[in-house]
Amino acid sequence: MKELTKENYYDDNDYMSFSTFKNFLANPARALADYKGEFDWFTNKTALLVGNYLHSYFEGEEAHEAFVKENYTEMISSRGSTKGELKKEYKIAQKMIDRLEVEPEFMQAMAGTERESIITGTIGGVEWKGKTDALNVESGYFIDFKTVRSLVDDGRVWSDEKKQRITFIENRKYEMQMAVYSELLRQTYGYDFTPIIWAVSKDDEPLAKPYVITQETRAAALDDLENSIDKVLKYMSGELEAPLINDGSSFYNKFHRVSGDYDEI
Repeated sequence: MKELTKENYYDDNDYMSFSTFKNFLANPARALADYKGEFDWFTNKTALLVGNYLHSYFEGEEAHEAFVKENYTEMISSRGSTKGELKKEYKIAQKMIDRLEVEPEFMQAMAGTERESIITGTIGGVEWKGKTDALNVESGYFIDFKTVRSLVDDGRVWSDEKKQRITFIENRKYEMQMAVYSELLRQTYGYDFTPIIWAVSKDDEPLAKPYVITQETRAAALDDLENSIDKVLKYMSGELEAPLINDGSSFYNKFHRVSGDYDEI
C-alpha cells in the first residue's frame, strides 16, 4: 500500500475510510454513486466548511490561515452592512472555537498533542486509514472534534431502528469510528488508546462536552463492523447490488436503478 500524506489523504481510494464505510451502511446505492464520482454525498458544503474551519484552527495557525485563504469567498460577506465580515455560520464557528478555548479540561487535554496524525492498519482483512485530530502517544489517548447542532440531552434524536431517542454519537455511529481509530493505533503502537470525543454545539451560545468511548463499547462496535465488512466490499465491487434507500436526499429523486446502473431522470 502507498504511503499516505496530508497531500494525498483525501484523494486516496486504496484504503477504506470510516466515512466511506458508514455511507455504505446508511445508503449503499447513494454511497456507491459517491464512491464512483457520480454523486456528491455532501450536498451541504457550508456545514462541511464550518466543521473544517474549527478543525483547521486547532491544527495550527498556518493550517487555519491556508483554509481561510482558500475558502475566503465562501466565508466572507461581500455586500450589505456585513461586507468584509465572516458570514453568520462562520461567526458561530468562531464562537464554538472560543467556547472550547475557555474549557480548562479541553485545553489541558490538547496540550502537547500531535495534530492531524495519519494512521493505517488492517481490520477485517481490509486496509484502513484514519486521521486523529489530536494524539497523545505517551499518555495513550486521542481527541476527535465533533460539531453538532445541539448538545441538549446529548443531541438525542429519534431512531426508527431502535424505537427510541439516541445520542448524536449513536446516531452517527461515532462509537464505531472511535473503535476503528483505537484499533489502528493499537496496531501501530502496541497498546490501547482511549478515544475522547470533544463535542461543541452550533447554538448561539455553544455548549461543549467530552465523551469517553469505553473499551466495551468499542469492542461491540468492531464486532458490528466485521459482521458488515464483507457486504460493503461486495457493494463496492458490484458483486452485490447496492439497494437504493429513500433517505429524503436529492439523490433519491435524481437517480434510479436500471439494470445495475445509475441513470439520470
